[in-house]
Amino acid sequence: GDADWVLDVMPLDLSAKQRLLEQVEQVARISAVIVSHTGTMSTSALCGRLRRPERFLVAYSMDPVELIPLVELIPGPLTDPSCAARVQGWLERLDRRTVVLKREVPGNATMRIAAAVWRECIALVLDGVMDLEDVDRLVSLGPALAWAVGGPYLSQVMNAGARGPGVFLNEMLQMHEEVWGRLANWRNLSPEDRQRLVKLVERTYEGEPAEMREERDKFIARLLQALEQLSGPDGALEDRPTADLPMIDGPDGRP
Repeated sequence: GDADWVLDVMPLDLSAKQRLLEQVEQVARISAVIVSHTGTMSTSALCGRLRRPERFLVAYSMDPVELIPLVELIPGPLTDPSCAARVQGWLERLDRRTVVLKREVPGNATMRIAAAVWRECIALVLDGVMDLEDVDRLVSLGPALAWAVGGPYLSQVMNAGARGPGVFLNEMLQMHEEVWGRLANWRNLSPEDRQRLVKLVERTYEGEPAEMREERDKFIARLLQALEQLSGPDGALEDRPTADLPMIDGPDGRP
């Protein structure tokens, strides 16, 4: 009853979440902001039983949430903009970085991007193009590293060189259009393919999950420190020689 900010982190059951949010609304103070943590459910659906949907919005952050600083905020059509601004301010005081969607989209932004990449990674394995661990190596040491510094758009701008972004982007778009037509476009995996994928994952990664998570978390922490050194006080990239860039050791101990 005294909280300014109420956060729902229940499992992804729409009816259960709606009932909980309805109960929370009955006891929360009038000025409280209610936020639901979900990567797929929409603000409009979740607030269906609320009497004051203007103080409700969705937020999503990726695991491990204690390390990855980004929080995606998804106001609904009925959300009061001041509520989203309050949550954004609170999160930034907690050293989080926020992005606010201008409108709802099915699956929200983070999960849409992750789902698109993962579908192609699954297809490459199930179609026999690559081994599972090679896909992980390719993504983590390729696109993920480039995107960690600048994201997909800024990475293209930095790659443009003397030709300039306009010429380079047109060339890249034409090249990607030839690939987009050949990407996986299925919407569901058959039970047989699901089971085949699960067995491949279990066979490839037989280690203790807790130990793997611990090593991953240490690596993410070092990576974030390196990115902080690379960026200026406003978060923008600084122009510095490659030799001056920070080096970090990966989970296998190699730089």
